[in-house]
Amino acid sequence: MRHLPVAVVLVISASLPADGAEQEEDFVGTWGLERIEQRNDAGQWTQSSSRLGPPTVGYLMYDSGGNMAVQIMRGDRPRFASDVADEVTSDEAKPALQGYVAYFGTYSVDEDEGSVTHHRIGNIVPNLVGVDAKRFYMLQDERLTLTIPSGDVRLIWRRLN
Repeated sequence: MRHLPVAVVLVISASLPADGAEQEEDFVGTWGLERIEQRNDAGQWTQSSSRLGPPTVGYLMYDSGGNMAVQIMRGDRPRFASDVADEVTSDEAKPALQGYVAYFGTYSVDEDEGSVTHHRIGNIVPNLVGVDAKRFYMLQDERLTLTIPSGDVRLIWRRLN
């Protein structure tokens, strides 16, 4: 049996990505939301009729430094009477907030589990600051599907760059 010299083994080991690093690279970029789907009682996926739409628009961004941000909104939210934030009424603000999801932070990928966890540093909902959001993922072609742990809602994203 031949043995590789220790130096060769060390060079090969040093060139391998850290655990999950290769998979994280597949996430890097900007993703546009295609649709949100819900699993119905028959187990079939259908267009979501949640508070977010349709119509729904959104961006999800991952960078190579481990940072992420997501914004999703109903495309048909009512407009405010004024463009000045301090002049928005409570009645106007409620549907605007209910029709919007936004947070940012860092992320980590668990390739063995097939999950990505968003470690939320900021969130439009104050109660969710610091609360992690785990999603199970499937990367196929230029699509990223993220499914919430309960398995009944998934978001389908398409790579923009």
